[in-house]
Amino acid sequence: MKMKIKAFAAATAALLLIIPMGGCGDKVSKDELVTDMNGEGVVAVTEDGGRIARDDYGNVVVEVTDENGKKMKDENGEYVTEGVELTKAVVIGNRIENAHCALTVPKGWSDASSYGSIQIQKDDGSTDSISIDTLEGTDEMTVRESCLKLLDAIADSYSLKVKEDKLKIDGTAYTFDSVYVEKDSSGGKTFVAFIVVPTVQYVNKIMVTLHDDPAKGMNEINDILNSVEFHQ
Repeated sequence: MKMKIKAFAAATAALLLIIPMGGCGDKVSKDELVTDMNGEGVVAVTEDGGRIARDDYGNVVVEVTDENGKKMKDENGEYVTEGVELTKAVVIGNRIENAHCALTVPKGWSDASSYGSIQIQKDDGSTDSISIDTLEGTDEMTVRESCLKLLDAIADSYSLKVKEDKLKIDGTAYTFDSVYVEKDSSGGKTFVAFIVVPTVQYVNKIMVTLHDDPAKGMNEINDILNSVEFHQ
């Protein structure tokens, strides 16, 4: 039993190292403007439905103003806009946006993002969370293997096997690797899952952590993950 507890604790500690913790850096609150590269506040352009507009490079589309703060127009009388790269996780309405992706925060969950990563956490006092980390200089297989290594460490501690499913995000089906421990070393339940989503330039690692039977909350998790949009 002691070996099992030690193995589970080691795996859990490794998982904690890769969870982006809230409050680790400044982020833009929903009451502030997006900040451009010169540190000036700019107004993001919104599309129908209230979501902020993005250009082809994933930058936030903002309105250009003159030195007096008046919106500028071009020779055709159209308002001038430009793309601003997001360097922080930005909360606008019920959406969290960063340079690479966006996620809708549902009722009963709150933003817990760190400087650039996206994370939401349940409001019920549990530590249930969903996080998205965007990684550069790696590939889908390498990231998935690292996730599977952590899941295998948990599964081996309880003579379990990692489960592989498919889950759709933004209209595309991805592999959903998970392990569910009905009674962990503290007597509670633990569910941990990873989804690896490659884009043109980056690899996104989504981590889901629950402390209840995942069957009870998977519909909500599916809805949250289906709200994710990747921009780069």
